[in-house]
Amino acid sequence: MSDKQNNYVSIIIVNYNCWSYLYNCIRSIYERTLHPYFEIIVIDNASSDPTILNINIDFPDVKLIVNKYNIGFGAANNVGTKYAIGRYLFFLNPDTILLNDC
Repeated sequence: MSDKQNNYVSIIIVNYNCWSYLYNCIRSIYERTLHPYFEIIVIDNASSDPTILNINIDFPDVKLIVNKYNIGFGAANNVGTKYAIGRYLFFLNPDTILLNDC
């Protein structure tokens, strides 16, 4: 297993109608994360706000999974794990802002 595969982190964020929080959260990840091997996965639980459009424009590298219905926080996290390629999973709430590398 390569160093990249061995240390890869999948950051999983469940979103429901909180684009402004999510934007700040993702921005802080890109600004504060020094770890070179990570991916961000956002699972949107059928938001009616502009999250889906804005994610694709502002953060095209983010994996976006869009649920047709709000399936709840726990179930949405489970969906995210199915798309994760990281050895480590980091479940993060969208109202979180990273202050330093973690």
